[in-house]
Amino acid sequence: SIRNPLEVALSAVNRKTLTDRYIPFSWIKQYKKKGQSYWRWTFTGKEPLFQCFDLEKITLFQWYLLEWIEVENRAMDFLRQYQKDGDCFTLLVPQDLNDPEKMSQMMDFFHLEQRKKNLDFRGKRNRNHCSTLLNDSHRVQFDQLIAAVPKSFLEIFTKPPYSDCPWADLFYTDKE
Repeated sequence: SIRNPLEVALSAVNRKTLTDRYIPFSWIKQYKKKGQSYWRWTFTGKEPLFQCFDLEKITLFQWYLLEWIEVENRAMDFLRQYQKDGDCFTLLVPQDLNDPEKMSQMMDFFHLEQRKKNLDFRGKRNRNHCSTLLNDSHRVQFDQLIAAVPKSFLEIFTKPPYSDCPWADLFYTDKE
């Protein structure tokens, strides 16, 4: 599934904010390697993409945008390396989750029996105390970051499945 990168980053910021606020001893979720402390379940900041930035000067929102770009690049590299492109079914989240036709296509793709005529994935919405709405500040932070990301990390967003996403044009820059 592919989700809007700005929404992913904001969700990650909110999750970290809530974790820091409400879960005692959340700092224990770090590990140490060669005297350095790193958060579990995230990158270290030593990956090539992160090294293009002064990590002291980027926002937490921008950190999670970099993380999303890195993950998507790794996923596409994996699919390409192992020739698995044809084994993947792409869902655009959230729009495809409530599209009965798209859900039927997915079931057919995976050769699964559909017991109900329509699949309903609406479920319950998260309730939290953090804003889940993107604002102008998020877009400015995104634009500043993307302007500095090396083109080689953005190339995947000019091709399917990303180029089919409603937000794909955010990545189209005139970078040389």
